[in-house]
Amino acid sequence: MTQPLSQRNMTVATALGLAGLLPFFACAAAANLEWAHRETAFLALLAYGACILSFLGAVHWGFVLSVAAPSERAASLRLVLGTAPSLIAWLALILGFTGYPSAGLAVLLAGLLATVLIEAHWTQHLLLPLAYFRLRVVLSTLVALTLAAVLIGRFLGKGI
Repeated sequence: MTQPLSQRNMTVATALGLAGLLPFFACAAAANLEWAHRETAFLALLAYGACILSFLGAVHWGFVLSVAAPSERAASLRLVLGTAPSLIAWLALILGFTGYPSAGLAVLLAGLLATVLIEAHWTQHLLLPLAYFRLRVVLSTLVALTLAAVLIGRFLGKGI
């Protein structure tokens, strides 16, 4: 069972989470402009997204290390699933930097959505604070919509 987050910590987390959206929005906009650095902006979006996806997995390592798990099996599963986002992010980067940037962004988007689904399950079983999960849903929805818009724009040969 998790401890509820203090109002102050939720305020800080919300402010930082919203600030963390800015690179997504800036890179997405730059990746859809007709200019010489369009591909660089696209790869910057992919790289930042990979960093964030890795961070989302690391959160679960933090929970295992700081909060008593209901069982050793649950803790082990959480560590494994907490590592998966980093591996997905790594695959997305490999794809992006070896000539398949759209595939890399699609993998990143899938990893982000899978992480939210897993966290929904954990929240239902009281393994994540509800306030944290609600914030994650808002932030992840905005990021997912941004990444999807960039992918759609790329496939249509247009900007967002």
